[in-house]
Amino acid sequence: MDSAEFDKIKFKVGLLVVIFAFITVASLILFAIKKDYFENTHHFMLLSRASEELHEGMPVLFSGVRIGVLSDLDLNDEGHVLATIKIPERHAQWVRRSSTFTLDKPFIGESKIVLDSKKMESGPPAESQVFEMGVVDDINEVIKRTRPIIDRIDRVAGNIENITRETGALSRSLNNIHTLSSQLAQKTSLLDMVTDDKQAVLALNQSLRRMPELIGRYEALSTDMQSLIRDTRHVAVGPKGSMMRVNKLLDEVLLDLQKMDVGQMNALLANAAKASTDVAKATADLPLLRQQVDDSVARWNLLLKKANAVMPGHDNGAVEDLP
Repeated sequence: MDSAEFDKIKFKVGLLVVIFAFITVASLILFAIKKDYFENTHHFMLLSRASEELHEGMPVLFSGVRIGVLSDLDLNDEGHVLATIKIPERHAQWVRRSSTFTLDKPFIGESKIVLDSKKMESGPPAESQVFEMGVVDDINEVIKRTRPIIDRIDRVAGNIENITRETGALSRSLNNIHTLSSQLAQKTSLLDMVTDDKQAVLALNQSLRRMPELIGRYEALSTDMQSLIRDTRHVAVGPKGSMMRVNKLLDEVLLDLQKMDVGQMNALLANAAKASTDVAKATADLPLLRQQVDDSVARWNLLLKKANAVMPGHDNGAVEDLP
């Protein structure tokens, strides 16, 4: 291999090394820019009662976007946790004097610090301001909500245990069902099991067998009654029925009365009044006539008693008075 070819190879290797170094440096620079190593950052102090779930590198979110991280944990003189968060200068505008920080511990997923700034007009915070951090613990909330459910499940399990034990209501019901099914298997019918009288069951079956015959007789009787009702209606209110005849007779009497003049009517009424007067007089003499008949009968009775007294061998009780 001559020196010219060797120089070409060295040149190519050197160029490759330079390109690789340039790519590495550019990647590091981009990574540093991405991590805000070259940007001014603002630090804010958060006060927490405990350091559970807090760790360095924990994200700080605002409106769901990551704007910073938790950079340091320390204790103050009272033993409370002081958490320092680091936020780049371009996102520091979202931290206001009235802002609140909340440690969000979801049931599923990693914990995070959530920034909430509802009053943007309150101005930026002072350098010495310490924000008190709240806690939203979804796990504890779930436990609190599920505790009543667990208590109910425990009571239900206790009730099930009481029901299913040998002396429980369920066991007694199953025993009664078993007894009932055994008795039903020994009987020819459910009615036989209820009444426990085979003769009564036989009589009921015979009655049920005769039921179609009785229904047929009832239908025949109903048909005869309907026919009789139709005939009676025809005789009573038909064209030649009794009602028609009575109506015709009344019409004829009314027609005769209409044909009769006033004189005839007055004469008829006068004769009727005279006849009623004669009848009244005749009935007035009836008491007097009855009195005369009673006197005659009394006299005849007295005469018969005297005649009987003068006859030999008479008996005073043998002669009865005339009625």
